[in-house]
Amino acid sequence: NSMRGALKFMQESDRTGCLVLFELRDASSYSENYQPKVIAELTRSVLDGLREKLNSREGVNGLISRSILYFIMVEDADSDTPSNWTAIVDELLDVVSSPQQVEHYRIHPSAAAGYVLLGSDFDPTRSIQECYSALAEASRVGSGTSREASRERLIDRQTRFGYEREIEAAVAEQQFEPFFQPEVFLATGEIMSFEALVRWIHPRLGLVSPDLFISVAEDKDLIVRIDLQMLEAAARRFVEWGFGHSGPTLRVNFSSTTLHHSGLARRVVEMCSKVGLHPSQLCIEVTETSVMRDESLSLACLNAISSEGIQISLDDFGQGSSSLSRLRSLPITEIKIDRWFVQPLPGDPADRAFLRSIASIAEAFDLEITAEGIETDAQRRTLIELGFSKGQGYLFGRPLPANRIPQVLSNSRTQRWS
Repeated sequence: NSMRGALKFMQESDRTGCLVLFELRDASSYSENYQPKVIAELTRSVLDGLREKLNSREGVNGLISRSILYFIMVEDADSDTPSNWTAIVDELLDVVSSPQQVEHYRIHPSAAAGYVLLGSDFDPTRSIQECYSALAEASRVGSGTSREASRERLIDRQTRFGYEREIEAAVAEQQFEPFFQPEVFLATGEIMSFEALVRWIHPRLGLVSPDLFISVAEDKDLIVRIDLQMLEAAARRFVEWGFGHSGPTLRVNFSSTTLHHSGLARRVVEMCSKVGLHPSQLCIEVTETSVMRDESLSLACLNAISSEGIQISLDDFGQGSSSLSRLRSLPITEIKIDRWFVQPLPGDPADRAFLRSIASIAEAFDLEITAEGIETDAQRRTLIELGFSKGQGYLFGRPLPANRIPQVLSNSRTQRWS
């Protein structure tokens, strides 16, 4: 009401300016892992930072929900130079995203921003709608992103809302299924594990690419339910194939939202017991980016999972920042090299030297190492020369539905690489 009232007053007073919406993208995990007084203090600290940044500018700010902050800035009528709202919003976004010390917690807010310019003929209701559309797009792109509102984005947001409802129905009806891709010994082709990859079997559209629904599911916090559904479905299949206590291991991916979900370790252990999968047969894959969203919370969760005998793999290694500093602190058993580093192979001496150094680092830290995205035999042979023992990619098999895996296992017993 305060925001709407301020916009209405601006309209009636013929004032111009800018409306900004900031989203604290980790708000759901905050509410599950911090006391209410900590969250309240975090919010106050962020708003104080905004006010301090713009202490000479007229404006109104406040909290709309536990995750959305707003800031209305009024153009200085006495200034001869129009404000550079894009630059101002990016400066404010830096303030919102700055680390905050609250009691004994060091919190790193993950934020995105949408903004709309309030011209001489702006409409408060439409401006709010357009600003939310811009915020939704910025949040999809990721933390630290800002987007200016437009009519086209409003239409996109309305379309996206319908898509969100379809995904909610798909989760309720368990339309998501695990597809399985093998990980092998590079020297022999022996299958060491299967990675379970989520696929949406839409009743009308058929197979839907994860690129089209993962980001939406993460925005709506549906990804936690999807991840846990995939884990249970894949684990049941593994037990059916006789791998409940030995044989290839099961690998599943957890998003950052799932990784920070309260009681995750307990739920994973309960699920393993429920379906008959020994914890040692399971490996959780997390990306460095997801760990960085809240490093202290991630470390606590991963330590709890590791203490149950479950393996942990750091996926997309080398794509984040300060990768080496985390190898000691995280309870990981393996690193997976992103396909981006594999594609150039056989490559030039610099490409090979880089991968050889990563293999040496993994050995020094007593970690397994796996290369992703292997598509040619030349890449496989080069990786063996560089000290890699395990790999994954289309050369060894594409992700397949569960009913195709028994044939893959049968073929693997007779097919060997040399």
